[in-house]
Amino acid sequence: MTKKTRNIIVLIFIFFFLLVGSQLIFYSLGYRFDFETKKIVNTGGLYLKVWPPVAEIFVDGKLKEKTGIIINSVLIQNLLPKKHEVLIKKEGYYPWKKNLDVREREVTRADNVVLIKENPLFEIFKEKVNDFFFSPDQKTIVLKKSAEDGFGLEIFNLKKEDNKKIFSFSHNAKLLDLKWSEDSKKLLVKIEADKEIEYFLIDQTANQEPSAPLGYLDKNTQEISFNPANSKEIFFVKNGSLYLKNEKILPILNKVTAYTFLQNNIIWLEKSGNVLRSDFSGNKIEVLNETPFPVKKDGVYRVVAHLNIIFILENEVLYTLDTKTKEFKKLYSPVKELMLSPDNQKILYLNDYEISFSDLTSPELERIFLTRFSEKNEDCSWLNPSYLVFRIGDTIKISETDTRDEINMVDLVKLGKFSKDYQEAEKLTLTLSKTKVLWNGSVKKLYFLITNTLFASERLFP
Repeated sequence: MTKKTRNIIVLIFIFFFLLVGSQLIFYSLGYRFDFETKKIVNTGGLYLKVWPPVAEIFVDGKLKEKTGIIINSVLIQNLLPKKHEVLIKKEGYYPWKKNLDVREREVTRADNVVLIKENPLFEIFKEKVNDFFFSPDQKTIVLKKSAEDGFGLEIFNLKKEDNKKIFSFSHNAKLLDLKWSEDSKKLLVKIEADKEIEYFLIDQTANQEPSAPLGYLDKNTQEISFNPANSKEIFFVKNGSLYLKNEKILPILNKVTAYTFLQNNIIWLEKSGNVLRSDFSGNKIEVLNETPFPVKKDGVYRVVAHLNIIFILENEVLYTLDTKTKEFKKLYSPVKELMLSPDNQKILYLNDYEISFSDLTSPELERIFLTRFSEKNEDCSWLNPSYLVFRIGDTIKISETDTRDEINMVDLVKLGKFSKDYQEAEKLTLTLSKTKVLWNGSVKKLYFLITNTLFASERLFP
């Protein structure tokens, strides 16, 4: 072999080494050739956190990863910057599917993907129940049951059902409202008896009948709340003034239309249209808005406060305080209910046919439309910060709140098959007005009441 031939061979090897080496370097740095755009592009990735464990993850129709038994998150790298179809499957569960945008040098995240079980089990929890309520900590359930001349309240610890307390109300009493203290220890029961409105205080940690009606609360009392820091104290509004009941009845504020609590402060709407903040004793008063809110004589008001965000719900019109202009602006209508997420980072707006929400961590309080139905949606509640449960007719639905691409929503169960009328007559005669659905975050079960029978699901969520 001549020297010239050897040099040519060496040059050929160097050329191929540089060609392959450069490709390997570009590949290791995340660069790929996109045959669609005919360009070299940098790649991105997908981070997915999925429950339950051992789920299959498909990207663009190809199986990419499986989540583990212990580690339920995966990172899929080196994806071309474009929209990718992601499908997550597990036998016995509804699939989760969404088209997600992947961008160069970025990781697109889906941090809270929950697969909903198909045909979950429901068992009878209690029978002969007229209504039920959960405590704020979700550890206690109160059952309302009819009696011959009134009603009774049975209180259960959900993890120790034998720990039962019974409280009776007679004289043809009707339950109008039940309000919990923030620490889940006390209940304020509002009843109607012989055309009179009465309030009773129950300490559910003590197995004793409620004492005589609370004389300082009557039909003219409004906006009753336990002190969130001390369940021995009760705030209430009477004749436009806010009072605090502890050992004595103390006047706190005047000309109060509606109020709420924010940390150790009271936020209230004054009849003049000012929104003010003070401590629990009514001192250190600060006006929060510069332009008065026009309070109507026939208006029904609710104040909701979270961090530096303040809402006023006037009848079914929702307003929010602009922190820059210090005036209230209309956000959305109609709104029948507001509901903070469990992590306090989202707020839900509900009316009969639509569900919307806002991300409270976003600088701009933008209303995000979730879904709309032709039938009324009822009994809506948060399952976790990313999922909702609600009822449409006799169907319980679960929906995610991730609005990227189509929303994953499933029909969990139809209540008709649990109706005694349905079982016996083989036709649905379900009285939906007497149906109630509630999620319990402590035991992770769904409860629903139908034809005086209370059912509970198996554990549905992590």
